[in-house]
Amino acid sequence: MKLKYCHLIGGAPLSGKTTLAEKLATSTGAVQFSTDNIRDWMRQVATESEYPSLFEDLKLGCEGYYEKFDTAEKVLDQEIRLGRDVEAGVTAFLKCRLPWRSVIIEGVTITPEFSLKLEKEFADVKFTFSFLIDDNDERIRRRINERGLWGPSGTYPEDIKPKEADWVILYNEFFKNEAEKHVLSITHIDELDEALAQVKMISEEK
Repeated sequence: MKLKYCHLIGGAPLSGKTTLAEKLATSTGAVQFSTDNIRDWMRQVATESEYPSLFEDLKLGCEGYYEKFDTAEKVLDQEIRLGRDVEAGVTAFLKCRLPWRSVIIEGVTITPEFSLKLEKEFADVKFTFSFLIDDNDERIRRRINERGLWGPSGTYPEDIKPKEADWVILYNEFFKNEAEKHVLSITHIDELDEALAQVKMISEEK
């Protein structure tokens, strides 16, 4: 079976990507993947010399990571570099002979620029996109305090969480600007149901 349809979902951490992907997978029967899974697979087969950003968090650990990247801007830059490394894995995945007709790929690696590159490279696949943002800073801080980001809450130092919230807030702004730059629509986290309905309608027309 040849891949015919791929829906890409990008956005900052905690912006609703997984929630939208799960709902869409349930309603359409498409197979769901995360770029986090592809990143972990790459770490098993790639080398640090090839993809240095891929191994920074493993090498440094939580506290070391936030000591090296000690501002929200530095973390954002590192996360963008990491995403660019993972792009190679996403592209390789789509080049495989996949046994599914429809897939959903979600994660921070799915930027507007990368999504358009994939659409151009895989001309025989129908692509649709969702780019999610959350501009509610208070909600971002509350969710990170409650859930954690590096890992489950309670598994790493609490004083890291404000730093995580700072760069996630910055990442939301980055995704918003990138989507506007490439003239692609943006979905707010509070509009996930509307986004699901729109994507489902498009997927049914494929």
